[in-house]
Amino acid sequence: MTEVPEVPGDELTPILSICAGLLTTAIAARNFTAPGIDGTPHTVHSALIDARARLDQLEQILSQAMDLKQASAMEATALEQAAQDAWDKVADDARKRGLRDQYEGAQEKYATWRLKTREQHLAARHARAVADIAATCEAKVRMYYRGLDGARMDLHKRLSALAFESSLERT
Repeated sequence: MTEVPEVPGDELTPILSICAGLLTTAIAARNFTAPGIDGTPHTVHSALIDARARLDQLEQILSQAMDLKQASAMEATALEQAAQDAWDKVADDARKRGLRDQYEGAQEKYATWRLKTREQHLAARHARAVADIAATCEAKVRMYYRGLDGARMDLHKRLSALAFESSLERT
């Protein structure tokens, strides 16, 4: 039985490094502490401005993660299609040659064709692993973005409530 190796970890190092850099920057941007409930309108407003600046930074990181996800998914799809095309060609060539072993079943034929297109399938498997890592990275950055945006919305509501309270005190 021929053993098909998994994707070597050292081949995934570049994408892991890129994603680690994006996530490190995203975590730093997400590291935001809102002022306490007794915060003055000025401190809440300052925090709101800081949150907006951090969101802008996270938006750039999210955009990079989305681009990485899309590019890697497209590459994986292209390589999977190329591997399937190669498999189809090998199968068609075997059919045209007409050499058939009467005791060979479908699974044996498929195994032979898979082995002949092994390199293409390994490249496709590697590309799919890269695409999966990029998708996970993008999902995590999106989660940080949503979390910070939620904190920003809370600050905006607090600032609106403080302004409303202030207007009530004047009358």
